[in-house]
Amino acid sequence: MATSDVNQLKSLQLLDKAQLVFTAPTEKGLVEYQQQGITTKVTDFNNPDSLVKAFSGAKKVLLIFNAIRRRKASSGS
Repeated sequence: MATSDVNQLKSLQLLDKAQLVFTAPTEKGLVEYQQQGITTKVTDFNNPDSLVKAFSGAKKVLLIFNAIRRRKASSGS
């Protein structure tokens, strides 16, 4: 496990998981968060309707993009 992964897990322990919703372009990218009891939603940034649905009711949104993972997800690799 990389240092950034450990730090990410520590950060998640400080947050109320009931207030979090994690999104990703595929179910595969969400499995580890589902296993931690975090609500997840599949989103498609090329489909505005999916974004409206996913972020409806959110008070704050933090977008973090991983360009390499995003390209792989888009290409189906």
